[in-house]
Amino acid sequence: MNQKIDISCSKNSLEEIVTYISESGAELVNTRQYRDGEFAVFFPQDDQEEQGMLESLYVDTEGRSYPEVLKETDQNIDLSDYVHELTHTGVMSSSYKVLDQDEDVTTEYESLILQLESLEDYDIEEYLENNGWEIDLQYFLVKEVSVLEYE
Repeated sequence: MNQKIDISCSKNSLEEIVTYISESGAELVNTRQYRDGEFAVFFPQDDQEEQGMLESLYVDTEGRSYPEVLKETDQNIDLSDYVHELTHTGVMSSSYKVLDQDEDVTTEYESLILQLESLEDYDIEEYLENNGWEIDLQYFLVKEVSVLEYE
């Protein structure tokens, strides 16, 4: 059985970063900042469970080990390093940036960004896929933990 840790995040501490790649190689970065959020992080209780959790996170698990249990003093936690479940998020703000060969070309994609801002969150990925963009990377970043409750 997994050890479950529930964590409530402090104000402006939870970010979801999603990147998409276009057919031409441009990268669209969508950053969503949540006022607050709650999530559960799971930790293995034995070596067999750890191996299974690592396999769910990585294609190649050789030389990898599962991170240690979180502490209230931890900052800049990348949740993609952990088996986790997002249980609640608060008010969100969203921003977009487009990079082409590490150069900011956001103004060239202004009409695309305006269209994305008019869509519901659940429609954005489908719209991008239908217009030649594919998801590249998605992760959650926790800047600091305000409450740490062990279950």
